[in-house]
Amino acid sequence: MSARRLLWPGCGTLVLVIIAVGTLAGCRDHPGQPQPPSPAADVPPAHAPDAAPPGRASTPPAPAVALTGALDPARPFSLELGRGSGRFGLSTIAIDERGHVVLHAERKGQRKPTAKERREHDLRPDENITEGWWERAQLDLPPASMDELRAAVRVLDPLALAAVHKEPGVYDGTQWVFRIQQGQIDHLIYCDNRFPETLKAFATTLDGILDRAGRRGLTFTRVPEGTKPRHDDVLWERVDKLVR
Repeated sequence: MSARRLLWPGCGTLVLVIIAVGTLAGCRDHPGQPQPPSPAADVPPAHAPDAAPPGRASTPPAPAVALTGALDPARPFSLELGRGSGRFGLSTIAIDERGHVVLHAERKGQRKPTAKERREHDLRPDENITEGWWERAQLDLPPASMDELRAAVRVLDPLALAAVHKEPGVYDGTQWVFRIQQGQIDHLIYCDNRFPETLKAFATTLDGILDRAGRRGLTFTRVPEGTKPRHDDVLWERVDKLVR
């Protein structure tokens, strides 16, 4: 089965949600199981759930993928970190060898349905529509930020991490995908409701680097509906090859 169990239908696709007046009722696809967090208003989430929930049996991670050569953070490299879920998609940070950063973040908003939508979906007067879409922004890291990034990658030592980290018996929830490339090296790390402490620490450090470089002041623009390929398609294709 593909790691991407159910994809977010696409940018701008409407999702109907029943919202009673004055009451917002949460829902879960699987009662008692963790669900994807809602991204922050301006930036993707920086933290993940605990790696192994108390009382839940865990299995050892899969062995690391054999790669050619050794990663040298002093030399140019590119990386991408996606955080979110297979159901709704990944908010991503992609950094190329020159320090150019492309950010994609999920947004959600509510509105009143049109008369046609209310008739077609048999909505009550107090029911609203929630729509989800993707927004994109870019920035260039200054030399000092690149030095911080190289140091963070050295501490992370991604080639020493296993390729797959999965919490057994948990469905949906939160997924992360990390990819780093340098020369012949192309290493992917997939986390499904289990997150190595070193990778969580790296994500926190990366968020700090981007914030200091001006991420919070960026203007995000909406990605047109139906844009292909979607920003996280390549990451999911790599994950599917890794876990199948």
